[in-house]
Amino acid sequence: MCQKVYAIYRCADFHESKGQTRDRFKYIRDCAVFRDGLSPSGCGEWQRVHDLQEDNPEDYCLECLGKRTPELPKSHEEPQRPDDQLASRVLDPPRRGHPCLGDRCGGFHADHIHAISSRVPGYDLIKKSAADGCSFAMMVICVLNNIGFATTWQLEIRPDNAQPGLPPPKYLRVKSGNPYEDFKRYELFTPLASPWRGILSKNPITPDPFDNSCVEQIRIWLQDCLCEHEKCRLAEPASLPTRVVDIGSVTGKESPVLYVSKGERVPYATLSYCWGANMRCLTTKETISRFQEGISLAEMPATFRDAVLITRRLGIRYLWIDALCIVQDDDEDWRRESGRMASVYGHSTITLDATASRSASEGLSPKRPPLISHQHTDRFGIEHTVYIRECIYHGFLYNAPASDHPTFGRGWCLQERLLSRRVVHFTRQEVVWDCRSMWMCECGIPAFFPFDRVPGQPTNHPADMQNFHSWRQSVLGNRVHQDPKIHEQWQRVLSLYSNGRLTYDEDMLPALSGIAQSLYGTQLGRYYAGLWETNLIHQLMWVRKPRFVEGKANFGRNARKYTAPSFSPLSRVGVLEDFPWHLGFPYDNCKVVDIRVKPSGSDPTGAIAEGEVTITGMLFRFYVATHQEPPRSIVPEFCDMKCHTPSGGTVTVYWRPDADELVSLVPVGCDIVLLRLSFGFYMVLFQQESTGKYTRIGGANIDYKRAQEEFDKLATLTTVTIV
Repeated sequence: MCQKVYAIYRCADFHESKGQTRDRFKYIRDCAVFRDGLSPSGCGEWQRVHDLQEDNPEDYCLECLGKRTPELPKSHEEPQRPDDQLASRVLDPPRRGHPCLGDRCGGFHADHIHAISSRVPGYDLIKKSAADGCSFAMMVICVLNNIGFATTWQLEIRPDNAQPGLPPPKYLRVKSGNPYEDFKRYELFTPLASPWRGILSKNPITPDPFDNSCVEQIRIWLQDCLCEHEKCRLAEPASLPTRVVDIGSVTGKESPVLYVSKGERVPYATLSYCWGANMRCLTTKETISRFQEGISLAEMPATFRDAVLITRRLGIRYLWIDALCIVQDDDEDWRRESGRMASVYGHSTITLDATASRSASEGLSPKRPPLISHQHTDRFGIEHTVYIRECIYHGFLYNAPASDHPTFGRGWCLQERLLSRRVVHFTRQEVVWDCRSMWMCECGIPAFFPFDRVPGQPTNHPADMQNFHSWRQSVLGNRVHQDPKIHEQWQRVLSLYSNGRLTYDEDMLPALSGIAQSLYGTQLGRYYAGLWETNLIHQLMWVRKPRFVEGKANFGRNARKYTAPSFSPLSRVGVLEDFPWHLGFPYDNCKVVDIRVKPSGSDPTGAIAEGEVTITGMLFRFYVATHQEPPRSIVPEFCDMKCHTPSGGTVTVYWRPDADELVSLVPVGCDIVLLRLSFGFYMVLFQQESTGKYTRIGGANIDYKRAQEEFDKLATLTTVTIV
């Protein structure tokens, strides 16, 4: 099925045409969707004004052979410029039976073809169409040849939903014969300066992330942000951190030195990265004097070297790197400087994030995959370049797989990117700008997938990025004092943070202290090892989110060193479920009598030495008759226990342990202690024989009426201390 063909006239011709012919014209101001080469970059000068189907009932194919020039009104005959000549051309009817697969024939329209597979005749049709000269089919074959397509693979060619005023972007989905591998997506696009109707225009991305064009783009983003974004500005220039790396002049080649600042108020950059194994370039008591004399670039790991060179090219003299600016074997210096993370990253001019690098030895950015290009000459002799690349996923900042973005799986990096005013992410495919006012990417236009888009929002703010910026503003922005959902937002912080990895378990609280400091003194009240003073009972209703490996649920593990009291969600290592607000409001009889936490140092949000909470609530003891763990349990995400009550009844308790090792504390034949926090949530406790105090070992749910009634009859109001 072919599309209609429109004669193209100049805008002036339309307005000055005679009244008796005016009703034959369609006034359409949409030059962004013209056919090959006819639109001068969306300026609005050209109009689609005359539907030839009104004169001839046969549809014309824009992709097939032939062309003609319609006659213009006599009064407007004049020497034509090259653009005028292009704008007046229309194609003749196609030859019958031409197997054209281009979008102008409708072959790839969503209403006609949803998939073309190598296992059906459609794949042979693509090859035949390419041999017959179909430009779109030739592009498809070009892609398949470059990725090593085999006849056993699956191939799909799909148009995606378009934004208003833009053609539907086309992409290929290719899957190898391996049933465990997912589809890979490849998008087709043209350069912005060379549009081609039916194919979206985007910025080609150079394979070298340190190319001048890439660095210049970062510089432009930075200058625009410094000049125009009020949300990103500091009230006044900030002082340098205690130590910084002085990288020298922009054009200089001198070795960087570790510089002890004197309170200078000058711009500086920060680095966010994954350490990896065998980190050797560290400031210690032994190396600090030598580093103050100079640090050879050859001695630095690749990520440090790249950060130094990029910072120089951006015109910034000072760079903060944790491994170099904190004395790593000095506990006092480490506690003091790590407690200043909120200030260090919050006052930084720009943060360079080695998002795609797994260790400091891999560099700031990996080499990007090369662009696949296809040259095409249209019917008018105009050459076009169509590029093909893997589709770029733009939702990574909000919901990123750690396998593709390792820094998002590092515990320290969450606060580094949340606290920073401006972050440049060096991803596997492109450079991404993320500040408190906007989000931009190197390709220029985000991927047009349904989960990546918000109707009515600018194209540089996909759905999840809008959510991320809104969430960050609610956590760290000016309206945090009035936000009624700030406790939910904090739980979201904990949930994201718990997905990260830490080299040392004892960093659990310090790696979150920067965010906690930024919220100190707000409506949340005082801070207690990951929990806040206001609405404390509700915050105690946290649970672990199990990860299933070969059908077995893993809830987490005990920390190798003491990190926090057991009632804190940061007391053990494991993923936290999003806040269980559906479990209801705190029970009326449940009250916090006292809570105290003793910090290890001077920072109340950092590492702690000990802590305990005293709660008055309804306490009940069950006798465990049977105990099943996933996957044999009734509910896969819970362990279930059949328990006998003192009155002879039986109830089923569904619970999640705070760590896998804690399941052994409730064997069959022992008593289990439950403290009711709300109408749907119970804290599972284990009593210490030596002190009589309790340790939290999990969270439980008894959600059916008979069990609740049994609990109400036999529970007693008790005051317990949890350590």
